[in-house]
Amino acid sequence: MSYESNRTITLLPHVANVILKNRFVSIGTGGLVDESTAAADAVGVSREQSDADNSIAIPVTLLDGGKVEVEAGAAVTIGVRVMSDSTGRAITATGATARVLGIAISGGATGDFLTIVGLKAAGEFVS
Repeated sequence: MSYESNRTITLLPHVANVILKNRFVSIGTGGLVDESTAAADAVGVSREQSDADNSIAIPVTLLDGGKVEVEAGAAVTIGVRVMSDSTGRAITATGATARVLGIAISGGATGDFLTIVGLKAAGEFVS
């Protein structure tokens, strides 16, 4: 998987949870990142899994128009808008208040790794 025209920054993970690789992440209290929750906003996608003690920053690819690989939380087809499920995985965007985080340019089933174009626009909801 190649990453094109992407910006990656490093952020410290939230202490309570291990962040898995290729998951949508959100910034929370104290500027720490955690896996995004269902229909929530996200800043990017984790490029590595966090350590058990969460004391080391992880690389996060920003959702700024580049290709990025993210794990699927359900079947996703090519061309659909995606959002986060409850554990930061990509699912088809549904619901009036769901945040659109990108468009799938490859499809797959639960657990597969999808390529998306990360197109997070502030305030973009499904409807």
